[in-house]
Amino acid sequence: MVSGFQQVGILRSNSSDPSAPVRIRTQPSVKADYVSKAPGTQVTVLADKPVQKPNEDTGKIFTWYKVKYGPNVNDIGWVRQDVIELKDIPPTDPNKGGTKAKFKISAITDTFFKVAPEIQSSDVKAGSDAVIKFPAKSSYNIAAYQESSNNHYYITLSDNVLAGKLNWYVFKPHVQITPIK
Repeated sequence: MVSGFQQVGILRSNSSDPSAPVRIRTQPSVKADYVSKAPGTQVTVLADKPVQKPNEDTGKIFTWYKVKYGPNVNDIGWVRQDVIELKDIPPTDPNKGGTKAKFKISAITDTFFKVAPEIQSSDVKAGSDAVIKFPAKSSYNIAAYQESSNNHYYITLSDNVLAGKLNWYVFKPHVQITPIK
């Protein structure tokens, strides 16, 4: 993420027809396979740094962003700078403020809420409240989040208390955070 914030993007057509679908490529290349999405679709920017590559036909350099465009774990692809409008989602402090829902956290794949980022879910004994299962395609409202160590987010749930706790860690690549409108 260029800004240090998590970013979302709104897809826009680069065609003379603003309603023309946007192609999300499997690789940062205009020759790669693609899926089409409607302009206005919101995506989450995944890569920490965009990739700059020349267009194979014209040689013009384009910046490519790796994005998550759907709820499934494989709904990931690449878009060029000219088909995405980037927006920052500023991190919030889970230790301050109330528990009003500001964001939604969705599990892309089966994962866990954990009391510490170092915990490996495979090492936790059955019945422990050190981890709580967070099944794929489920979501919770959260009041705040911030990036933490070991590629985790530290989050504050807004309307659910799990095992008596509001604050949890969750593995970043397994979730998607979006603002609540």
